[in-house]
Amino acid sequence: MKLIWVVVGIVLMFQLVLSVEYISHDMTILITPNKMPSIVENYQIKLDQNETQQFREIMNNSSASELAKFGTGPSFKVAISNFHSSYKLGESGFAEVTLQYEANILHKIADNGPTEVVEITGSDTVFQGKTFTLPWKPTTQISIQFPKAYRLVVQPRPQPTLNRVIANLPGYSGEFYEYVWKGPLTSDKFVVEFERPKAMQRQFSLMGIITEFEYSLENPLYLLVIIIFLGLIVIYRKALVDLFKEIFAEEPALEEEE
Repeated sequence: MKLIWVVVGIVLMFQLVLSVEYISHDMTILITPNKMPSIVENYQIKLDQNETQQFREIMNNSSASELAKFGTGPSFKVAISNFHSSYKLGESGFAEVTLQYEANILHKIADNGPTEVVEITGSDTVFQGKTFTLPWKPTTQISIQFPKAYRLVVQPRPQPTLNRVIANLPGYSGEFYEYVWKGPLTSDKFVVEFERPKAMQRQFSLMGIITEFEYSLENPLYLLVIIIFLGLIVIYRKALVDLFKEIFAEEPALEEEE
């Protein structure tokens, strides 16, 4: 029994030493036609004297993993790229941490020829347990912005706290939709699905080809077609080999007349 209380005491002491008081946490996901989604996260926190020094040390070597240990890391569990971080440390221990990175959080779920249906799900985030939960403290807010030309397939789940049209997004032409969810929020499933045109460079890029292949393997109809096609190649492999030999065979050289 004494051992249990010792362990509990150590855990509580560890939390007191390393605990960070969160004030707010905002995350903005920007989806544009020709790029991977870009994500900006902003943490507002309050530090005590011990944490301030630790905060400086971590910020001077601010890898995504180190920031995650401190509790101010990326909120997506998928691989990220082009990661940058910055911070501001004010008086009385108030600090702000800003993260910028890109992550492939769009999952293709349907192919409609010149368009495709993609979705963002809560399962890629750290907020996903048995249910998708945005915490009350810190007050967490998620904003998803995408071009107005994209068509929502179904209403986002759960119901957004706010939605609006952004007439002018710096650096981009055309109007954008913005959907916002603010904690506390609990849902059985978090999902946003929309249909968008396929960009030509995305269709013919290596990443586009890989994405199409991955989608084909997940789609039962495409998978069946691939299996039948491979089966036909195996069955008629001898005939195909003979055909290719005939096509690529060199024409016999004409004998020179004596």
